[in-house]
Amino acid sequence: MSNDPESVTKAPKPPKKRAVKRDIFVVVLIILIVLPTIPLSLTSLGPIGSGAGMLGTVIAVMAVRTFGLAKGALVSLFGALVLSFAPLGLNYPAMGTMLMVILGCICGLATYQGKESPFVMLSLFVGITMVMPNPLTVDQLDHGVTVTSDYILVLTGLMLLSAVWGFLLGWLLLKKLPSGPVVPVQREIAMTYGATLALLGGLAAAVVLTWFPNTAAGWVILTVYVIVVPRAVDDKIVHEMRVKAVHRVVGTIVGVAIAGAIATVIRHQIPLILLGIICLVVALEFRVAGRPYWQYVIFLTPGVVFLTGYGMEADQFGFTRLICTIIGVLVSLAALELIRRYTIPWILRSKEREAADIAQRA
Repeated sequence: MSNDPESVTKAPKPPKKRAVKRDIFVVVLIILIVLPTIPLSLTSLGPIGSGAGMLGTVIAVMAVRTFGLAKGALVSLFGALVLSFAPLGLNYPAMGTMLMVILGCICGLATYQGKESPFVMLSLFVGITMVMPNPLTVDQLDHGVTVTSDYILVLTGLMLLSAVWGFLLGWLLLKKLPSGPVVPVQREIAMTYGATLALLGGLAAAVVLTWFPNTAAGWVILTVYVIVVPRAVDDKIVHEMRVKAVHRVVGTIVGVAIAGAIATVIRHQIPLILLGIICLVVALEFRVAGRPYWQYVIFLTPGVVFLTGYGMEADQFGFTRLICTIIGVLVSLAALELIRRYTIPWILRSKEREAADIAQRA
């Protein structure tokens, strides 16, 4: 082994130092994402409405990292507009249902190229905010959101500004943003994934928008998107999904208890929003570090509860979220079992036929 000083200086960084550097970057990125909420909180939106645009920022950052600058700009604009008009699903359930069907199909199409992440996250956000729109004022927080043209106009402006900020962040930090490998999937698997999300997301949207508007029932849609993954469904994957479902239920129960306990002690919205940001930072940190999924969900739950503006009603909101999570888990596992029994054999048979045709031509 050489003791040359130059070779020592070029040695790779120890894993702990790389982990610390990554952790610092994640924290800085979260701070930059939420930075616009500070000046916006000084406007008529106040601290309640200023955080609603963070969803558009997150989608824009992910879009730029996944698709690059040109296509990322288009995906960012698409995400901002979808998030802006999604609350109209409360007034027109059929439109909301069709939106979830279309988003499911788009996720399947993007999966074929291994670039589904921004669209999956967008669908998660739409599923929640369409059923229970973010309050933009204190009055809307106290009495609920009525989706009017003025509300949509303000929300659209907020989302577009947030998307521009997210695009700028993605552009400036493009080479430093963490991302997983691009893993395209077979055509049949992408079709199955898109069809499953379109069917389950559309059915869930139709039910909750018709009978459970302005509630946390949108978490059924979120759970479906979290558990159903776009990969070949063999016995190993099925087992991993079942374990993930159990982790999600356990993490939600603990997270609901934490959110309720905090909301009992702290009765002011601004401290709860700050705590929500901290919880999301910790949740993202656990996710990036590869910690067990239930630990990630424990912090994700109070983070989302507080940041959606419903922290003052954390007990009721958290319990509803728990019930919806369990329903989403059961529906997803049932769909997964049907796919394993019927769809995967069809995919295998089609592949065998294709291989046989190629062999005959040769």
